[in-house]
Amino acid sequence: MSSPSRLPALVLALALAIAGLAIAGPAAREARAAPGIATRTEIELAVIAAAPTGGSLTTFWVALIHLDVRLSYATSALVLRLDPGILAGPVGLGTWGLTEAYLEWRRPTFDLRAGVERIPLETARLTVPFSIEAADTLGTRQGRLGARLNWYADQATRLRLAMLEDEGRVQPLVSLRRAFTSFEVEAHALAFGEGRTALGAGASGLVGNLVAYGEVWTLSAPSETRYAAGLSGSIAGGLWTIEAGRAASLAGALARLQPGVAPVRLQVAGQVMRRLSDEITISGTGRVFFDADARRGQAVLEITRAVGNAAYSVALVTMLGPEPAQIVATASVRLSF
Repeated sequence: MSSPSRLPALVLALALAIAGLAIAGPAAREARAAPGIATRTEIELAVIAAAPTGGSLTTFWVALIHLDVRLSYATSALVLRLDPGILAGPVGLGTWGLTEAYLEWRRPTFDLRAGVERIPLETARLTVPFSIEAADTLGTRQGRLGARLNWYADQATRLRLAMLEDEGRVQPLVSLRRAFTSFEVEAHALAFGEGRTALGAGASGLVGNLVAYGEVWTLSAPSETRYAAGLSGSIAGGLWTIEAGRAASLAGALARLQPGVAPVRLQVAGQVMRRLSDEITISGTGRVFFDADARRGQAVLEITRAVGNAAYSVALVTMLGPEPAQIVATASVRLSF
């Protein structure tokens, strides 16, 4: 299995959680609150076949497990989420898939969390202009080790203060979110990497029958600007979305074949998702990348059928550009418990 650097984070997060439960447990018993446990497990098995034009077919096999456990007391909870996985084929990859492992203390006006937790900052839906969440070798976005305080001044206002571990450094994050009648805004300020800072703001709200959203980020050392804006609306039995900006693509099946950080680039993306019946959903996603040397495109068609606790999916991905066209087909089954 890869990602050994995540093991110290997991050990520290669990140590913090166990210590916190040792303190919170007696208080919960004194309050005569029975502990509760909620679990969710998903198993996904997939086969991915990739074939460049005029080239030979390459096949990969993927096995993923999602484990979600929440142990709750009166005013505290232990949360553990793991996404281990293995990719087998011409190249073998594996990951522990640590997503979250933290202890939470809840009060009427604030909550405090310590451990590893996901912190998505983006407002965009089809792209990621900026993120502090790293992706593992199978494309799963991981949590960050640290401590976070969420203070709720009222029902519409949340202030988040966090101190996050970053390669041996402790980096601050401040976020302020405010909800209004038909829209909400959120602003972020944080340090990341070695001497870099980021200032960002995002907003989303209703414009007639449409949902409009967008975000902009300014990064330092070196100076850089990233952004995205989009519109989303409804169709019979589904939704459509169109988005444009300077951002990275969301991780998907291709992330398993092309591990690493997705490049930030100018792009336009669109998606249509429609429910054909109670069991069958179909979606189509298209992207055009405006790279410095050429334009490139990507189209994804996916059909999913849900039957009981199982979901069967077939997807076809086509990539176009100055390079030889490439087709990637995936078939998967996901079981939920």
